Amino acid sequence: MTYITSVYKGQHAPNRALIRYNKLNPDRQIEYITPHTFRHTFCTNLMEKGIDIKYLQYLMGHSEASTTLDVYSHINYEHVFKQMKKVMNSGENVMSTTP
Repeated sequence: MTYITSVYKGQHAPNRALIRYNKLNPDRQIEYITPHTFRHTFCTNLMEKGIDIKYLQYLMGHSEASTTLDVYSHINYEHVFKQMKKVMNSGENVMSTTP
């Protein structure tokens, strides 16, 4: 994975990074995206990979895990389907109250 950053007058300039990326990759242009879009994507991808919510809360800088869960993650229904299929194929009784 390649990261391109751009700093202008001591501050990160995401528009400049995007322009630079598009110049370097004329066949794979991307539209303007905000840094917050990257933040949402980062959080959601880590959740889908199974990172513990308390670690993700720390990485995102939230004081409450509920903020991480409620605001910065989005449900990917394909992922939910895969997780349910995995549970159903495990052969365990998901309705059992006994651990």
